Amino acid sequence: MKIDDIKNNDIIKICDLSYNKEDDKIICDYAVDNKIKKNTEPRIYFIVINGVIKKIGGSEDKGGIVSTINAYINSNKGNPSISRFGIRYHLINELDCNNKVEFYCIFIKVKSISLPIKYFNGICEDTKVDISFKSIEKSYVIKFTDIFGEMPKWNYQERGDKWPDYIKEEYNKRKWK
Repeated sequence: MKIDDIKNNDIIKICDLSYNKEDDKIICDYAVDNKIKKNTEPRIYFIVINGVIKKIGGSEDKGGIVSTINAYINSNKGNPSISRFGIRYHLINELDCNNKVEFYCIFIKVKSISLPIKYFNGICEDTKVDISFKSIEKSYVIKFTDIFGEMPKWNYQERGDKWPDYIKEEYNKRKWK
């Protein structure tokens, strides 16, 4: 699926990525202001290569979309999960091939809804229920799969796929601090 195929007017292009090989650093060229970068609302994000959606994710990191992106681009430091490291590995490979790498997101504006719930006493009351960004992320991945017959390529966990051996080997070679 191409990012241009999304008909949701709430989608925002967040940044383009580039890679400084000498410093082993992925650089974000943000297309949004600080208010959007630091927005703490839950979000669904898309990693896009040459216009094609490769990963759909969700986050409610309190540092905003910047923290969400940093979890991937800085996963060569600290003690990252293999999923963060593996996505960074893919990003670098794409950038090394001079492919266009972008992040987009949709902020989730509704944080709760009111539902009728029947309680112990048999009385039904309208009750405020929080909405999980994970549920919305899952619905995006399912809808993508319904339309295209498969999940986004980099959604390994949701696909039930193991990380490629070459990524696992590189991850295991690192001495994490």
